Amino acid sequence: MDVELGLKIVEQILEKKHLSKVQEILLQQSLIGHSYTEIAKTSGYDAGYLKDAGSQLWRILSNVLGEKVSKNNLVAVLKRNSFRFARTESDRQFNSQFTSDINTTPTKYNSQLNPTSYSTPDSSVRAGFEQKSIDVSRESFDKTAPTTPDFQNLELEIDISLFYGRSTELALLEQWILGSRCRVVAIVGMGGIGKTALSAKLIAQIQDKCNYTIWRSLQSAPSLSELLSDIIQVLTQRHELYLPEKLSDRISLLLFYLRQQRCLLILDSWETILASNDRLGCCREGFEGYGELIERLGTEIHQSCLILTSRETPQEIVAYSGEKLAVRSLQLTGLQVTEINAIYQTINTFWGTPEEWRQLVDYYSGNPLSLKIVASAIQCLFDGNISQFLQCWRAEVFILDGIRDLLDSQFNRLSDLETEVMYWLAIEREPVTVIELQDDLLSILSKQQLVNTLNSLCRRCLIDKNGGKFIQSPLITDYILEKFTQQIYQEISLEDREVFGDRLSLKNNCKGFST
Repeated sequence: MDVELGLKIVEQILEKKHLSKVQEILLQQSLIGHSYTEIAKTSGYDAGYLKDAGSQLWRILSNVLGEKVSKNNLVAVLKRNSFRFARTESDRQFNSQFTSDINTTPTKYNSQLNPTSYSTPDSSVRAGFEQKSIDVSRESFDKTAPTTPDFQNLELEIDISLFYGRSTELALLEQWILGSRCRVVAIVGMGGIGKTALSAKLIAQIQDKCNYTIWRSLQSAPSLSELLSDIIQVLTQRHELYLPEKLSDRISLLLFYLRQQRCLLILDSWETILASNDRLGCCREGFEGYGELIERLGTEIHQSCLILTSRETPQEIVAYSGEKLAVRSLQLTGLQVTEINAIYQTINTFWGTPEEWRQLVDYYSGNPLSLKIVASAIQCLFDGNISQFLQCWRAEVFILDGIRDLLDSQFNRLSDLETEVMYWLAIEREPVTVIELQDDLLSILSKQQLVNTLNSLCRRCLIDKNGGKFIQSPLITDYILEKFTQQIYQEISLEDREVFGDRLSLKNNCKGFST
């Protein structure tokens, strides 16, 4: 390959670090395929010393590039990285010889090198390749980034012109990303709680501190290989010619670019690639690489941030997150009455007493999407009168179809054990301890199983814990009891009904449940 070009690329990779005379010799001779023994004969250095110096040089290049570099793969590695360090058109034209002649035998360039004379390219040639040094240490990620982002690539743009509340959450997330320099942030919560809207609002506030903002939805469950290819091409402005086939290598390549630029990478609806039932937080078969993506972006140093939204907490977030770590998780709760009131005023005119507003918002746990569905019904059936809606609801509890669909999508992912615990929490209605709940359950034999099941339900954002006791929201309780009733009368045999009847007799004080 072209020795002069190879040296230029290495100098750009190492930025301000100057090559020693021995390192120059090693690079020049390695680029034309000479062995350590051959280099020793022409340079006068001991072969053992050259091997030690070479090992140190390859290790330095490996650390900077994020992939293993050795004497044997040096040419291939430099080819892959050539376009990263050629920033001007003249650079790229000069670079083209390198990328087109990769299969040329080393002997083609032997005549360019005098084995007894070693020199680096002159300063006028190197000047064209110089670029601003980027400090990728943790201290470099401060609030002094560009005033406008270099590039935005949003798969969809969320309308946040009417965004209410979440000032505390926004301030916390901004502190995590810009102040604490978190590398992975998970925003988790029930469906409809506002994870996507919050992420969009956050981006609007901090994107001017970053070079790139890339938003991708996982609703269609893209393969990680395709997703990484897409993101890398965006980060390189479609100039990355080489994409490794191996998934781990492709993640390494992404990490390389995340070290070079400050990037906000948002992956929305992460739960789409998670398995259901017993494998809580685990990736579906064929999507295991997404777990590796979280792990590596969370544990390896770079100056960017992955923000993911999910209805369930991925197991890698549980494993690597902490209050003072580079991986953090925020579980969203509902909005306040004043914030829901403001949202309702954008829809139409509604009226009710302060207490009626509170009852409405509390029942739906401040879930913005659920309350918007309810707003439509209140306006259509009761002309915006919240009092009349509540009176109708108190006479016979009902769940609107849109809200039932939202809850079905999460309930159907539960394991049999989780389903049974949810049934008994609904029957209890009041907050219960682990011991009290264990007395109710007939199929769970150990406290360990129950604790693990409660933990998984918390991670699915389906139950709340307060003072060592567990409880469901009122809406979820009524939803579970509705499903329980349907299961008894529509789906199970007479013999099973008797079994369930025995269980229910243990809780004859269950409010609001009739057979």
